[in-house]
Amino acid sequence: MAKNLSLKEEFEYRDARCIRAEPYWRARARCQSLGLSCIGTREELIRRFELFSFNSENVVNKLSPEELEKLSDTPLERFASSSWLTTAIQLVNDASPQMNTKLPWKVVPEISYMNKKIASDDVLKAIGALMRPTFCFYNHIVDNKLAERLVALIFLPYTCDFASQAPESIIRHLAAALGLTCKLDHKELQQAVERQKLLEMIYTVLDSEALHGVTFCQTHFSLCRYPASSLCTNFMCSICCGLHQQRVPCHIHDRPVQFFRYRLRSLYEFEENMDRSLTLRLFIKDPLRKIQLYRVFEGYAVRWDRIQVWHNPSTHRIQYIYLTFLTQEDARATYLSRRELIKKTDLRFRIENLPENLQELQKRYRNRGINPDRVLVIIDPCLRKTKPLIPPKHQVIPEIIHLAASITGLHASMIHAEASQSPLSDNFSVREFYLEFPSADSCQTFFNAQPYFQFLISHKLSHLIPCPFLKPPSLCLQCTRPKECNNDLCADCCSRFSSNPLYCCSTAHSSYSSPPILTVSLQNRRLLDMNPGTMIRKIPEKVGKFHMMIRHMLDEGIYTWYRPRFYLGAETMKGANQELQVVLDSGLPRNTISQNSALKKEGKIFNFLSSQPLISNLEGKQLTEGMDHAGNTFLEYAYHPIVESDISHNYDKAEYEENSYTRQDFIDDTTHIGYNLRNSFHFFLAGLDSYKKGLKELVAKEIRNKLGRINIEDMILIDKDSLLANMLLMDISAENNIESYHRIMCVKLANETDAIKLILGEVNLVLPLSNGHVGSPIVVPSAELCQFIHTQYEEYMRNPAHSIPSESMNPDKVPQISKQQQQPKRR
Repeated sequence: MAKNLSLKEEFEYRDARCIRAEPYWRARARCQSLGLSCIGTREELIRRFELFSFNSENVVNKLSPEELEKLSDTPLERFASSSWLTTAIQLVNDASPQMNTKLPWKVVPEISYMNKKIASDDVLKAIGALMRPTFCFYNHIVDNKLAERLVALIFLPYTCDFASQAPESIIRHLAAALGLTCKLDHKELQQAVERQKLLEMIYTVLDSEALHGVTFCQTHFSLCRYPASSLCTNFMCSICCGLHQQRVPCHIHDRPVQFFRYRLRSLYEFEENMDRSLTLRLFIKDPLRKIQLYRVFEGYAVRWDRIQVWHNPSTHRIQYIYLTFLTQEDARATYLSRRELIKKTDLRFRIENLPENLQELQKRYRNRGINPDRVLVIIDPCLRKTKPLIPPKHQVIPEIIHLAASITGLHASMIHAEASQSPLSDNFSVREFYLEFPSADSCQTFFNAQPYFQFLISHKLSHLIPCPFLKPPSLCLQCTRPKECNNDLCADCCSRFSSNPLYCCSTAHSSYSSPPILTVSLQNRRLLDMNPGTMIRKIPEKVGKFHMMIRHMLDEGIYTWYRPRFYLGAETMKGANQELQVVLDSGLPRNTISQNSALKKEGKIFNFLSSQPLISNLEGKQLTEGMDHAGNTFLEYAYHPIVESDISHNYDKAEYEENSYTRQDFIDDTTHIGYNLRNSFHFFLAGLDSYKKGLKELVAKEIRNKLGRINIEDMILIDKDSLLANMLLMDISAENNIESYHRIMCVKLANETDAIKLILGEVNLVLPLSNGHVGSPIVVPSAELCQFIHTQYEEYMRNPAHSIPSESMNPDKVPQISKQQQQPKRR
């Protein structure tokens, strides 16, 4: 039996064999050189060029990368044509004020190596508005020639899907805010070009090796707060990407089997309504033209008016060409003489017959009385001849039966196999065959174990979606709810397929019809419902939030926003980025610091001078993004104007005030209840959320509900940057303690008995924690409480009749005496 690849070898195979689509700037330059329309997504441009080359009578010469690069920085409006427009466009005149745009290497000088023209200057400048000088990281993953270099991070306020579907009012506001407007005599063409330039900005971030985009997770089901990487094709986090069915395979989150299944699903849906007895398909190994096929099939009864092409869903290149013949005899004769046809031409292609229709296959098994949930269709999706892990043709079925018996624990005689039969030659084929199991559970067990021999996959005949993405066995194929029927769907999703020809459910679901499942991400739906002006004003705030979030993750060594943990084997990347977060208190410009070779690759290059505070207005309040004295990014919301000279580390308007701290101020500080609390509190709660507003009131309410009385003055919060922390703890290790415990709250209760109940675990407090969850914080008793417990224990040992003070009772929890109980009883 052949041995499967290891996980590392499997991902290496995916990175090498599952080819990505061509970069956008190359696809646009190819269309530009041929005078084709440059309006559309990257996929549409690639397919447009492929169809033009296939239908052309003359050979279309492909330009070299150097020649394409000369065309890539030409602004789109210089060669735009009104012939590109295919639909009417609603004219809109609204616009938003332009943001502060800069070239990317002007914001982060260390990425000057990206000064390669893959877009026009206005598109590159628009990216600068979504960057920050300290919003970058060191990449040590060797996946391109620019590994171990500084990479700038970009917040993407929208995705390619949003830019393609958004109404014209939003497009106009976005284009004006990012400086991507243009002036053309044809107003409809002008708005179409502005929409395309918004798409070009996203594709520039995706194609550049010096830029990395981050955005909100584009999940379809529920709100996700994890950031998503632009390396993910679906712009989803690692948790949500694998839970969706309406998506495309991802090059960082999916295994190769998911690419195989997606390709077959697209192929089955394309061939669903084709006549198997009249149609042949040509697998294209090298690009060819239609006129060349005329010469090859000259004399054969081909319906050239019904020729169809199928694009590979990953590369979007033409991979299959479908020829329809007049009669079944013509198709049979052509298929039987396929070897002679291929020998007489230099074109590299392969003639194949279409596999059996899944609907007909399911009907055939139902007529035999066999339930489809017991049948698997085994498919060989690999197009290459060199497949060392797959057994030879005459051994494939016996080996797969032996493998199924070892996985399910069944005897080999209980598993029945049937090879598919060609409708044109009546020959049997092992590229697709069927396995029948004695029970649905054993069928599901073997289904979950795919791929087999690394390349063979299976389709469960009861599935209403051909070759769906693999998901956890307990979940519905369409959503995140548990599955409830033999179609591996929940009740709502199963009712959505009631009109499907393959639909047959043995579970009784509710009769109501469920609404169609949404294929637009939740984040895009929220943006579409938002006022365009408000969406533009919120962009600086979102850039600041992601700036603060990603810098914190880099400092903690968290890279789930970038790539899965499989890639992060080297600790040098974590160490270099943790050192990168240190901000130097230097008055030198950023480019002077980065000239040092020791600091260029990894080290300290951030300084306060190059990270001046940014001030913007947001819905009646002033938003300030800057750095505190420790070099940490912060966002501050204020309802009154802030003087720039009041912000620390502003070297342009520095003002120095004399020390005005008097003895009376010292007396006021030392007589404050917080200062006295350092010797009288009972315990402190550690690990609380540092950004939760109203935390003191929330803790007081929780204690009153579960412990007893407490005064709000007997509670004090201590943060990392709080001056009161040093006054309370008075210890050289105080800073390290506060650093590890995040936010701390010192608490003094009404008596020690209430505190002992919490220490012993009789009561658990549920509060917001620093890790983003809600749960019980760390409870640390004070020295005074420990001394009290020790004293009471010694007193009890001397006098067993000694009793500790009774617990306090919240007045709200004291049982009230009814009026009938207050009235005296009458005799």
